[in-house]
Amino acid sequence: MSVLKTLTTRYAGPIDTDDLYYVLSNRRRRMTLRYLLDHDSSEPITRRTLVDHLVEQGISRDSANVSLYQVHLPTLAERGMVNYNSDRGLISITERGVVTITVHGYIQTFLNANR
Repeated sequence: MSVLKTLTTRYAGPIDTDDLYYVLSNRRRRMTLRYLLDHDSSEPITRRTLVDHLVEQGISRDSANVSLYQVHLPTLAERGMVNYNSDRGLISITERGVVTITVHGYIQTFLNANR
């Protein structure tokens, strides 16, 4: 059984491969999922906290704020990767998000090992 199939069926239910690749195709979405996973709290974080993190990674504040609000957080929420309350600006990662960013880690490990 493949790693992806094991992860998606055991922990988060089936994840569409196209959704997985689409989410992982954008650096800000990957950074968002990684931060949420590393944050490891039972409490949701605020969008402002996430914007501050992206700014620390070299992304301009306006660009980070607008792209998260208009594109990336709704995309992640629609695909079940995060819980996102846009009215309150609160975000938390779901099991699907954990699986998605974990798969990304496996891909990176594989690619780095084969360089």
